Amino acid sequence: MEEADLRGIIESVEARIDRYFLDESGELSLKGNYEIIGGGDGWTFTRETGLASRMAMYNDGITAFAVLVAEKSDRSYVYTLGRRSVWTPFHLQKLYAKLNEEESHIVTESNRWGGSDTIGGSPRDTGSRLSPERLQEIINATLSK
Repeated sequence: MEEADLRGIIESVEARIDRYFLDESGELSLKGNYEIIGGGDGWTFTRETGLASRMAMYNDGITAFAVLVAEKSDRSYVYTLGRRSVWTPFHLQKLYAKLNEEESHIVTESNRWGGSDTIGGSPRDTGSRLSPERLQEIINATLSK
């Protein structure tokens, strides 16, 4: 990087800090997009269509979700399941167990539905073979028990 380039970066950052302290910084709108494709009682099923889609969902009041992240060329799917906090009634551990049972033909110790109490998803190596419609059915049936 040339001296002028580095000086430009430093001056730009300094100007932003000055605007912040002078209460002249303003706000940028969140550029996150998603499409609602289904859901159930207390949760929403979406398709990601932007980089900050989950932040946009939280901003729009969605606190429990399943997200279709991608459909792969081999007809497998990448999903994320999540909830805003452990107090949100969307029992991920229960869902992981049921989904692993449903896809036992592809599940191994290192390739399984799983994650934490607030975020997780489909098997990493193979993705899921469950269609979005089938995933929604399983989630709704599991949560209603």
